[in-house]
Amino acid sequence: MARRSQRLRRKKRIERAKAREQEAKITKVVEDNSVVLERMKSASSACDKVLQKLNSIKKEPEVKPAIIEPQFLSLEPTPELNEEPEQEEEKKDLSKLTKKELLIIANDLGCNIKRTSTKATIVKAINEAQ
Repeated sequence: MARRSQRLRRKKRIERAKAREQEAKITKVVEDNSVVLERMKSASSACDKVLQKLNSIKKEPEVKPAIIEPQFLSLEPTPELNEEPEQEEEKKDLSKLTKKELLIIANDLGCNIKRTSTKATIVKAINEAQ
């Protein structure tokens, strides 16, 4: 009997302790929320003050810039571009391509190249074919 009553008393003490912990947590959350609300109020009032200052400064009417359309009065013919710089760019681009892409280009140009040849030899063969 004594052991049973001791167990019951211990259970009650544990339940009371848990209840106190829950109450403490709830009051802490309420306090934390009130602090956050106060911070939000102070921030919103600061924002309101800044906006009022901006509105008081901005009393001048807005001037929208007029859009002027360009007028081209050129009597000279348009310049023609040389194709040689483009070929140089293609040569530079060949080094950036993968070996598979280079093999396809070489086959299209009719170059006799093996799959085992290096990327540099493929690029040379393509340049010679062009």
